[in-house]
Amino acid sequence: MLRDLFYQLFPDVTVQQLFYNIQNLKQQIISAQVRLVILKETNLEEQHLVLTRIAALQAELEQQLFFFIVATGHDEVPTFRNWIEKQDTTYGPLYARTL
Repeated sequence: MLRDLFYQLFPDVTVQQLFYNIQNLKQQIISAQVRLVILKETNLEEQHLVLTRIAALQAELEQQLFFFIVATGHDEVPTFRNWIEKQDTTYGPLYARTL
């Protein structure tokens, strides 16, 4: 169900794009951490900006990982339905009757 909603909201997104986004974000985080090591304690203002950037990149990475998990996961809805629920059409068809 969540997977279908994801693809309805983001129809053009592919798993490959998400994977590349995750790799890119990891590289950006590593670059920012290296910059932080180079700065040490010389420029506190720039150090604060780099730390803020790392926090934003980590939040974006978590979001992309969630999207990746949703996009690659299988729809769990059919697993939790019994045979009678699958056959019941009293209130119209159930959620997108998959498998």
